Amino acid sequence: MIVDLHMHTTCSDGVYTPEQLTQMAVDAGLSVMAISDHDTVAAYDGSHRFAAGVRVIPAIEISSECDGEDVHILGYGIDTADAGLQAYCAQFKERRFNRALEIVDRCRSLGIPYPYRKPTQVDEERILRP
Repeated sequence: MIVDLHMHTTCSDGVYTPEQLTQMAVDAGLSVMAISDHDTVAAYDGSHRFAAGVRVIPAIEISSECDGEDVHILGYGIDTADAGLQAYCAQFKERRFNRALEIVDRCRSLGIPYPYRKPTQVDEERILRP
């Protein structure tokens, strides 16, 4: 049995879509995999079709902090529709977007040219990738 329990998709900082990644897993002979994107369960929102031939365990990689250090907590076999988890993911997405706006403002205040318009919510999918 070949297993990979820590994979990321374009829903966070991965390179491949959930469809592509699951097909690559099948092609590589994996039996089981977990898509554990950073602070999102968007890969499991019903808009993606996983390739047949691999078992996908619902997972997430949650960003946290311990003693002033960034830590990442992996959760497996999660209920991706859980209201509390959905609320966490939505709040994290909003914080990440606001942080992007703050970075743009800071750069501009320091005289660092920012050649693009200020990001808007429409841009969030590009901005919010960790």
